[in-house]
Amino acid sequence: MVSANDYIGRQVDLLVLHPRDINVTDMPQEVALALALPATGGTITAGLQKLAQRVFLELLQDAGSEPYFPERGTGYLTELRSGAVRTPAGLLSAFTRAAQRAARNLVNEELETDPADERLAQIQSQNVLFSGDYAGVTFTVTSQAGASAVYLLPANFSLGTV
Repeated sequence: MVSANDYIGRQVDLLVLHPRDINVTDMPQEVALALALPATGGTITAGLQKLAQRVFLELLQDAGSEPYFPERGTGYLTELRSGAVRTPAGLLSAFTRAAQRAARNLVNEELETDPADERLAQIQSQNVLFSGDYAGVTFTVTSQAGASAVYLLPANFSLGTV
């Protein structure tokens, strides 16, 4: 159980992307984008969850969309929107390219003084989920401290009909 003592002396962020750890055999769960979920007053985050939020933001940001940081972001959403991804293998390939760029960007901005559980060791694709109008990729985020969790990034299109 997490307590306030776990945050003493740490920099924290506001949790705005609420990814849930998932078991890849369960039905996919969407990521909630909210400053506060129902029945909460907002949530702060640190550690692996903060790292996962950084990964999601980097993956979902279009490459070159920040004028003063043109290297930030990936081409993942641009590639999905282009209609070039039509198969599960294509989705996995697009995600893998984006994950490599995201990992490089995140590692480049980290400092040795950042806590090990908030520094990226690896983003590893696990599986492509697809069914009817649903497609997504499950992936593992691993910190330098060795903590890891599996997350889902929905693609929000039907493979083969784009």
